[in-house]
Amino acid sequence: MSEPRDDSAVQGDLVMLTVGGVQPFIAESRKTADAAGASVVVRQVVAAAALSVRDALAAHDKPYGLVIPDPGALIDDGERVPVGISNKIVYLAPPNTGATVAEAAVKEAGRQWTSLVAETHGSIPPTPGMPDLAWVSVAGEIGNDGYRELWSTAARALDQRKRTRWFEVSRTTSKTLCAQSPLLPSVTAPRGRDAMSVPKHERHEQLSAAGWVKRHVGNTIYGLGSRFPATTVVASSWFRDQLIRRAVESPNLRGELVPLVQRMSELAPSDDMKHVGLPTSVPPGFGGAVDDSRHAD
Repeated sequence: MSEPRDDSAVQGDLVMLTVGGVQPFIAESRKTADAAGASVVVRQVVAAAALSVRDALAAHDKPYGLVIPDPGALIDDGERVPVGISNKIVYLAPPNTGATVAEAAVKEAGRQWTSLVAETHGSIPPTPGMPDLAWVSVAGEIGNDGYRELWSTAARALDQRKRTRWFEVSRTTSKTLCAQSPLLPSVTAPRGRDAMSVPKHERHEQLSAAGWVKRHVGNTIYGLGSRFPATTVVASSWFRDQLIRRAVESPNLRGELVPLVQRMSELAPSDDMKHVGLPTSVPPGFGGAVDDSRHAD
């Protein structure tokens, strides 16, 4: 029978890796699809890095391995939206290996971003500042209070690292600035056989290369026939839901509302697009006169 393991004597590298600029990337959005796409893009980039870390440490026993995110949250097929993933990765690695694993993870995150850019544009235009990855590795004892001290030290070091803005100089002349992110130049809407399909009414928009990426992902994350709800749909969803429910209870209101809804349906026929995340069912008793999912930008 083997002796119990004394974790207080175990040495290792605690590594923290983060993607910066997430809040502005999401906030600088004109459409809800842009905000949703930006969030998914960040999660996909982080998931690619986390998968690299998980695989690199798979042969090592505990306590080495991923701490954040939970390995169970990682998706290998790339077809579904990653959940349970933030912009941070934390892991424990055997002594003197944390930096090597981090460098490989950063490369994998970069490859994922490049893949999204190529899928959007059919080429790989410059995307200044994206992705913005920073990491630190702190060595020491893992057991007892050692882990807590490593965590505190790594967190302080990562804050300092993020304040040190290393970046490549990007010079642009005679370019219109991006309407969402005015620090970046806009590019023409993606065109070509290998690029994203841009609706005609969006082709005039002045977006950066990264802006078109989040637009593309936001429009396609739920597959053909489904989309993230438009701004007007989100803003009016509670009012429409309450209006329908009151109409069910009030014959007078229902008598006034149904003809209006039917006329609106004739003027703006449904495009059969499902808006994911909003209630689309009509309460019993309303006669199916209202389809809550039929709205457009």
